[in-house]
Amino acid sequence: MCLPPEGTEACWRYIDLELDPVLHERDSRVEIEDWDEYEQACRNGWMSADDAKLAQSTAEDRAGALRRRDESWQERGWQMLSQQT
Repeated sequence: MCLPPEGTEACWRYIDLELDPVLHERDSRVEIEDWDEYEQACRNGWMSADDAKLAQSTAEDRAGALRRRDESWQERGWQMLSQQT
């Protein structure tokens, strides 16, 4: 999960919110990875309390979409990504 990318004069940048929902296709297991990195970022003040709440709620929401196999979200995500390149 990350905040939307922002264009600068020289490049693009984004803020990584650390948590990553993952669908393991072999056994259909869904998990949220990188809790240790998230906790470290919170503990060290690398992300605001509001961004931390946003990261957790968004990761949980997207993990739910993966569990439901919400194909429209997954397709839309790939389409949005391809439009950025």
